[in-house]
Amino acid sequence: MALGGRRALFWLPAVVVALTAMAAHLLVPASPVRAGGRINWLGAALLAAWLVALLVSLSMGDQWGWASPAVIAPLVGSVVLLAAWVVAESRSGHPVIDMRVMRLRGVWTTNLVALLSGASMFAVYAYVPVFVQTPAAAGYGRAPSSRARAGAAGRPRRWSRRTRADRWMATAATATVATHGYR
Repeated sequence: MALGGRRALFWLPAVVVALTAMAAHLLVPASPVRAGGRINWLGAALLAAWLVALLVSLSMGDQWGWASPAVIAPLVGSVVLLAAWVVAESRSGHPVIDMRVMRLRGVWTTNLVALLSGASMFAVYAYVPVFVQTPAAAGYGRAPSSRARAGAAGRPRRWSRRTRADRWMATAATATVATHGYR
């Protein structure tokens, strides 16, 4: 790789972020509204702890073995820490994430669609390179996904008139995730 090699892949975005931060500091005026509040250290610590425990398990499960105690213990710990975090956030006067807002239909349905869409995109990014590198499977693995998309083309407008749009989006996202995971 010319022009700095692979390290440039990390330094170039860092330079762009630094320039953007300086531009924002110089060009965006300070807000006259100052909201009071405190940092919820317990909520922040619990959030970080359950996310780290979950991500360590998911990222190392392939190497350590999915049934090994080194993977199962952090997974169980992440569930316990998640429950403790939700309780702490619900009782906090200054929550990191307001659980009352998360109960609103428009918020949790949007978050669900974003989660399913992100999982679908990740599945595609993880699966397509494997598919492309396997000549014996060429043309077979993508058929269910292609059929699902072709069958659903043109129908969203009609379906969204008869059903609510949030249900249509959740159904479409679920179908996308299901068909991308097919082998």
